[in-house]
Amino acid sequence: MVGLPSRLAGPSDTDDADGRSRFPAAACEIRKVHGAASAGDRFLAQLGDATPGAGVGHVDVRRRAGANRLDQAVQVHPVGAPVPAARRAFDRGIECILKCQIRVDGKLTAWCAQHDEKDYRPRPGRSYELVSLSGAESVEIARLLMSLDRPSPEVSQAVEAAVAWFKAVKLTGIKVVQKADQRGPKGFDKVVVQDAAAPPIWARFYEIGTNRPIFCDRDGVAKYSLGEIGYERRNGYAWLGYWPQALLEQGYPAWKERTAGARIR
Repeated sequence: MVGLPSRLAGPSDTDDADGRSRFPAAACEIRKVHGAASAGDRFLAQLGDATPGAGVGHVDVRRRAGANRLDQAVQVHPVGAPVPAARRAFDRGIECILKCQIRVDGKLTAWCAQHDEKDYRPRPGRSYELVSLSGAESVEIARLLMSLDRPSPEVSQAVEAAVAWFKAVKLTGIKVVQKADQRGPKGFDKVVVQDAAAPPIWARFYEIGTNRPIFCDRDGVAKYSLGEIGYERRNGYAWLGYWPQALLEQGYPAWKERTAGARIR
């Protein structure tokens, strides 16, 4: 289906307060190290099923907590001809990713953090993770697609659409600061302030159809500004960040140059 990536490695998660990471499972060979044969076999088996989210029957584009530990024991990489089963699993994973990409008025955009395992529609995660377009998880999906050596027209279209969406939904003239708050449990409070010189920033979640940033407490009610939600979720989750910045400034231009003559026609 597509060219395998020259190297595949999931990023560590540094911007989720609870340590959950965000990278779709995909691989072309698993080399078992430190006696992790059984873990590697289980990981390979999971690849064929597109990594359903724990307990909810959804395809979760974030790695589950167990996969974080698995990364320490299993190195994923291509070596010569890929293992057939792993190659098939990888291709099914890419097909799943392409089917999950959300269309709004017929136009491809980005991805939700979770998708239905049967019909690929966006689905909610935890109570404060509503159905939405993700400004964070979508970056890692785009990175994976960009890692393919010979992207198909469908993969290239998905990348171009995601990049266009990242550019369209960037937020300018604001930044998040930690304001001292001695009454707060953490001694600070996150607030959004105006700053004309601030670099573009992105919301973690955007409302599908309007592209309005959404924020949420554990009650599951969408709000439209960080200040509208309570202290606990406001300061315990990464609602705004710079996730697409490096991709737009470095990754995408490099991908365009690298794949100019390597795409599958």
